[in-house]
Amino acid sequence: MSLKVKRKFVIQANVSYRIIKLIAQLQMIFLLTLIDLILYIRPSKKLKKGKKPTIMASSAVKRARKSKAQRVHNKHYRSLMRTAVKKVLSCKDKESAQKELVQAVSILDKLASKRIIHKNKASNQKSRLTLFVNRIGPV
Repeated sequence: MSLKVKRKFVIQANVSYRIIKLIAQLQMIFLLTLIDLILYIRPSKKLKKGKKPTIMASSAVKRARKSKAQRVHNKHYRSLMRTAVKKVLSCKDKESAQKELVQAVSILDKLASKRIIHKNKASNQKSRLTLFVNRIGPV
């Protein structure tokens, strides 16, 4: 008799857990759709009384979604670049600085070829780092 009660309790617990999980998923979906709906409404400077906000074109909404995804993608690579530059600038001896410089130049060239940073910025950074390494005393 007690086994049946335990089984019922376990089944009820599983069902309630599933319901809670389903509710959480629905809430998340609802929030995401709200965010997407907010994208459709273009923020205007001043709304006059009785006027509704303008609705963005579907192409503009898609562009906003794409730019958000690209921003996350580019953020990773920019962080990688900054870390490489900091590693070169933090070196005290010439040997380690030259090794780090080779890696930093490689990263800068990759980012310039992918157009994550401008080619002139990559060139300026490489020049700056090379000058820094050359100014470090002899080995």
